[in-house]
Amino acid sequence: MDLHELSCFVEIARELSFSRAARHLNITQPPLTRKIQRLEAELGVRLFIRDHRGVQLTDAGRLLLRGVDSVLAAADRLKAIASLAAEGKAGVLKIGIGMGLGGPMSQVISDHSQTIPEIEIEVRDLVSSQPHFGLRDVDIDAALVRAPVDEAMESESLFEERFQILMCRANPLSRFRTLKLSQLAEQPLLIHPRSVCAGLYDKIMELFNKASISPKVLRFANWPFDETVAMLIALGKGIYIGSQSVIGTGTFTCYPVFSSRVVAVPLEEPGAKIQVCLAWRKHERSKAVLSFLEIARTKIKAEIESVSQSRLRQRNGTRVDRVSRLRLRHAQERGSVSLQLPR
Repeated sequence: MDLHELSCFVEIARELSFSRAARHLNITQPPLTRKIQRLEAELGVRLFIRDHRGVQLTDAGRLLLRGVDSVLAAADRLKAIASLAAEGKAGVLKIGIGMGLGGPMSQVISDHSQTIPEIEIEVRDLVSSQPHFGLRDVDIDAALVRAPVDEAMESESLFEERFQILMCRANPLSRFRTLKLSQLAEQPLLIHPRSVCAGLYDKIMELFNKASISPKVLRFANWPFDETVAMLIALGKGIYIGSQSVIGTGTFTCYPVFSSRVVAVPLEEPGAKIQVCLAWRKHERSKAVLSFLEIARTKIKAEIESVSQSRLRQRNGTRVDRVSRLRLRHAQERGSVSLQLPR
């Protein structure tokens, strides 16, 4: 059914005149008459009665007029939605999130929803040894994942997570400010299955291989965030190597009940870090996806810059405070400063 023919029908029904309706529609009367004839032929009914008294609606015409307004309104809404979708301002986006990366992505989604509220966002956990298949198969439009990213995808590294060792506070190694892999050779290593996070698993094994160390691996079937793992660490059953970034993403967390019994010590080794990347399909043309990617990289980079600047100011403040205390102590020792006590 032709929507334009329906629009012509509505105009004639309102005017009850073919000539006036033709003027309003900016067409001549013969084409308008032919449109109505085609519509009547398609429906199999007469819509108008034309005689010496003018134009009147038939019973079928009156019934059609009752329902056609809602049809045309729905068509207008669909046109508007299609137009917004073409501009990247409507539709559904499917976003994948790697393990422990939900923090920054939640802020990205919040900003995106405020900027383009017409777009619905669906979120999916990516827990697999091949987390990028969803992107390749069009199940996911974009994702925040750890390296390496499938070469069939486009990606951009946004920040890094550095490796830390989670261990029982009673462990003698917990007193060190940093640790080397050589110090961990005799420590039972709790590690998640490769199927949970292949990139992290492979990176940890690569570090041990480069150091020519065979770790005493204790595999577990739980997630790195599982409370059972935290309990095993707190009980001194093994250590866990996880990752953590300056903006709080990472692959381990310490449950409050175990926080007093568990210590995190940075791993000081070349390459003891893993990149976190924004990934999407190659040759992506969807304006909605490209807009989301731009919001994501802008938001996450801004957050990293803010945290980095805050830490720098904190370090500088601590350094200045330390220098000031040293100068004051030196001055007091030389007797050039007297302290005024309140009366």
